[in-house]
Amino acid sequence: MKKINSIFSALLIVTITAVLSSCGIQGHVQKTPGISLSNYKTFAWLPHQEDSIKTKNFQDAYIRNSIAAALKKKGLTEVKENADVLVDYDVNVTREERTSSQAVYSQPYVGYFYNRYSGRMRRVYFPSRYVGNEYYQVPYKLGNITVNIVDNKTDEVAWQGWAETEVDHKRLSSDEMDGIVKAIFKKYKD
Repeated sequence: MKKINSIFSALLIVTITAVLSSCGIQGHVQKTPGISLSNYKTFAWLPHQEDSIKTKNFQDAYIRNSIAAALKKKGLTEVKENADVLVDYDVNVTREERTSSQAVYSQPYVGYFYNRYSGRMRRVYFPSRYVGNEYYQVPYKLGNITVNIVDNKTDEVAWQGWAETEVDHKRLSSDEMDGIVKAIFKKYKD
């Protein structure tokens, strides 16, 4: 019986681990109705981003390269002028809090009772018992990247994608940026 329980426990742990690891970063998109993304063949960066990229840091340059690579995989070509779409992105790391709980148990104790029939003291063990949950706030940082694709002819946002993940620092690491951009462009479809 113990062997069956240990096998069941091991299978349960493997299943939970597989489910949790497959979740990953979820991308979200919004697309303007009536617009076909397959009509777009070229892209360029919005002018304000093109000018300021020279003075920005590693993170912005890395995200820009990552987005450009994802767009190229989707069949778009980067050009300097007269592009079908203009690309813009935004990076945000915010402090958030989530409520967590922990089970609270009473302390086990030993009680002594006098048994009047036998005339002796008896020792009785009382194990710990569940008494409820303790709720507390856990701070964390949430990194978010939003990508906007604007139709160059109509100046209308044709497609917007965003994804977020929990981060450890004020800035996103290159792995986190890659994961978020991949999650966003998984959803780049007509």
